[in-house]
Amino acid sequence: MPSAILCHAAADAGSAHEISRVLELNCALAIIEEEGLIKPGCDLLDTAERALSADYLLLLLSPDSAPERWLRPKWEPILVDGAREFGTQIAYILLRPCKFPDVFRRNAFFDYRNIRLPDSGL
Repeated sequence: MPSAILCHAAADAGSAHEISRVLELNCALAIIEEEGLIKPGCDLLDTAERALSADYLLLLLSPDSAPERWLRPKWEPILVDGAREFGTQIAYILLRPCKFPDVFRRNAFFDYRNIRLPDSGL
């Protein structure tokens, strides 16, 4: 079964869990939440780099997860070259307004800011 890792900040754990449950119910994916949590001393890109072994990598973008500065020499080798090397598909999910490279919008980009799923008892 293909795997997916949601890279997220601790402050976004509720959204990560909600998205994980929807994916588990609607897609044939093994969701790995714990591996995607940004650990102290790391940032979103460090976490994404470790998660490239998954088939799908979902980057949950928020002020709590986004790096202060998106330096292309740091993110491009991970999110473009590394993803290509490992065959990992990346999706960008905007949870709350924050800065990120505009090029992310050209790929699998989802604006989750105004989406609220009905309570399914999960």
